[in-house]
Amino acid sequence: MPRRWTLVLHGGARPARRMRAHDCHGLLNAWWPQEDGEHAEAKRWAAHGLPRPVADGLWSWTVNWLDDDRDPPLDPADLRGRECRIGDHRLAVHAVVELPHRDYARILDVWRQDAPTVRDAWVHTRSPVLFAARDDRGRRVWLPRPDTRRLFGFVREHPVHGLGGSGALGGAVRFAPRPLVVDWLAEVEGVPARLEPGRVEHDPVRVVGVEAAGGHPVRGWEGGVRLEAADGDAAALASLLALVEYTGAGKYTAYGFGALRVDSATAPGGGRGTDTSGELFE
Repeated sequence: MPRRWTLVLHGGARPARRMRAHDCHGLLNAWWPQEDGEHAEAKRWAAHGLPRPVADGLWSWTVNWLDDDRDPPLDPADLRGRECRIGDHRLAVHAVVELPHRDYARILDVWRQDAPTVRDAWVHTRSPVLFAARDDRGRRVWLPRPDTRRLFGFVREHPVHGLGGSGALGGAVRFAPRPLVVDWLAEVEGVPARLEPGRVEHDPVRVVGVEAAGGHPVRGWEGGVRLEAADGDAAALASLLALVEYTGAGKYTAYGFGALRVDSATAPGGGRGTDTSGELFE
């Protein structure tokens, strides 16, 4: 099942150089290394953003484990008291909290009578989202704007590794039990293209420049996007939203980019949205 932990890190003096994405990726890769031959494949984990300062010398960092077949090589509970390093920052793991979660069986079963449904959702970035495509010459082009299809990723067939992909769709195909995925994928794969995106007035979309893997400068976007499900898609949208908070969206989610927070429990005028099921937020 997908799992999530929040780590509270403590450090003394704060170095002048800020924490960088590839330093955070290096630490997670040391805790949860890929097996030989898997370095080109999707990571079994995603960083839910970068460490955030919460008080003098204290940082909060949330990390997600995606694989249903195996547990993490290092249980985050065993990190308490351990020293670690993120770039120039020398830190110690002060506390570890495993957050509530649901297994893939409940997330992917969109047909059961009590399946959660979401008609409207507000998706906010917790770290810059990096969307990319290939131009007609095969070069990577960065797309610093929301796109509902890219928001939930893609499924693709690899000639060596088989069925896989990226984002919520690719993560489920790669890491959830295969018998659960086949019918679910047929039900939800077309949903992102039918979503109606809208603006979030208090959290406008903005273009940002970031250092991606290896320190290369790229352009991404931050802000909020409102999503409205088409008729009949509310259960599928709830399933995708539950997954995307684990997997993240776009490129370099293992570095902490593409972390999202979903709010579909509160309507703009206050109170719970009329077409929202509560289980998604437990």
